[in-house]
Amino acid sequence: MKNLIQNSNWCCEGKSMPKCFSGSGMTYDNFCICSCRTCSVTIPEDSLMVATCLYDPAIQVCGQRRLVWGCQIRAIEPGCVKLVVEFYDHCDQLLSACECDIGQRVTCDFSHQCAHFAIPCGAEKAHLSIQFSGKVTACTIFSPTAYFC
Repeated sequence: MKNLIQNSNWCCEGKSMPKCFSGSGMTYDNFCICSCRTCSVTIPEDSLMVATCLYDPAIQVCGQRRLVWGCQIRAIEPGCVKLVVEFYDHCDQLLSACECDIGQRVTCDFSHQCAHFAIPCGAEKAHLSIQFSGKVTACTIFSPTAYFC
């Protein structure tokens, strides 16, 4: 199983966003686990904020059946944690947007959490993201992973 994510260890220069990633509401830490930089998010109760970690390059999915997307994650209070995949056709038209809320599976111990996404007929590429909302306390993620199965 080959990880499709480039720069999955979030290497970067200084305190900038790691190459291949963008988003808002996330803090890329000066801390590493297993040579992977971590990223943290905290959202206070009653906040309408949505924190997002976007993987910028499109994943080419033509000819594939399923995509697995996830990361290593832990949180005291995870709130709503969604793994999101948007599938596009050859004309860059959105075919479908799929999401899986993994928040109830997240505990205070690090674990690899992922979701399986069926690739729709006609899809050429996919865009991946992780979204956080609701009350999120001490959530840390690292090592994003995507592969075909």
